Amino acid sequence: YLRTGKSYDVIISGCPEPSTALSNRFFTRTFFKGCLARLAPGGILGFRLNSSENFWSPALSYRNASVVAALGAVFPHVLVLPGSVNVVLAPGLSLLLM
Repeated sequence: YLRTGKSYDVIISGCPEPSTALSNRFFTRTFFKGCLARLAPGGILGFRLNSSENFWSPALSYRNASVVAALGAVFPHVLVLPGSVNVVLAPGLSLLLM
């Protein structure tokens, strides 16, 4: 859908966890750049990352930090709503100017 040339008000990525090389491609700077390019003015990107409310292992901490860092390299603002499932939101550039 990102290659169609259309723009979207909301992009919700329902991809599987970034636990394999195949699924990891949806949590990279390249993918996030593609999302940003397709967001309409005022658009927002959202996805979820499984987590834990009480204990983050070093591997889980590193993975979540890596995904948020990749997203933050493309989008100037990132919001993470914590819980057993972290909801990650990133507004497009024009939403920040409103």
